[in-house]
Amino acid sequence: MQTIDKNSVKYLSEQLQIVKEKYESQKQMTEMTISYLQDTNAKLTEAKNEIDSVNKRVQQSINYAQRIQRKILPSDHKVERLFPSSFLIYKPKDVVSGDFYFVDEDDTYKYLAVIDCTGHGVPGAFLTLIVNSLLESILKENKGNRADIILKKLDEKLYHYLNKNEGTKRIQDGLDITFCMIEKASNTIIFSSTHQRFYHLSNKEVEEYKGAPYSIGEFSKRQEKLTNVQLQYQKGDLLYLSTDGILDQFGGVNNEKFKRKNFKNLLTKIADYPLEKQKKIIELTFEKWKSDKVQTDDILVMGIML
Repeated sequence: MQTIDKNSVKYLSEQLQIVKEKYESQKQMTEMTISYLQDTNAKLTEAKNEIDSVNKRVQQSINYAQRIQRKILPSDHKVERLFPSSFLIYKPKDVVSGDFYFVDEDDTYKYLAVIDCTGHGVPGAFLTLIVNSLLESILKENKGNRADIILKKLDEKLYHYLNKNEGTKRIQDGLDITFCMIEKASNTIIFSSTHQRFYHLSNKEVEEYKGAPYSIGEFSKRQEKLTNVQLQYQKGDLLYLSTDGILDQFGGVNNEKFKRKNFKNLLTKIADYPLEKQKKIIELTFEKWKSDKVQTDDILVMGIML
């Protein structure tokens, strides 16, 4: 039988102690790591819960803003009463929109407008509330005035409203609009427009009208003039108004904008169809063009039969 000398025993004992110390050290490190990870996980869970709570409050606020915005939009009943043969395509990019439409009347005129405020989502939606209120008050105070005068007053009031407390700093927000006055006693439409185009279809011919090159909110500082377009229409003529959302949508084979040319050609092709079918064709064309791309902007298109 082999005898282990004292030196060997001592060496083995020392090695075992080293292994034991390493194990204890690794165990302590593992316990510290687990504790750190548990603490970190708890903090991440707490942060996630806080973010979820904030997101929920934000979404609730946006949903409430949507309800407020819906209140300023003309009801379906009002649109149908004033324009019984018409269609509306309204597709906000987000929950709320920077685009909105306006219809009203007095003893002499029916009023119709499509409006594209700076931005989309919540910032654009806030501006729609301001613009709607200003436009309503201007029409009450300026019955019978020309369309260009109405828009000039809107430009002045909006510019003053947005900059009244800004000192030398100027807010650049504004809007593009096509504003029409349809005279009840005659077959006359009076338009004024900024940064938009509108379309009058008569005898299967589409006439395109171009608005002024600046937005509402810019005319006061540029001393630019707005103009009127007056035209006579026949019963059964079609009028199309649109913001630039559908024109700027990226898609198609080459992932490019839809553009005005395609939109005008589309209007020409569908002119003989009933308005409800026209609406469906425009919507289907838009969705096919967009395909799997993200919607670029708010979409607003109105068509009415005169």
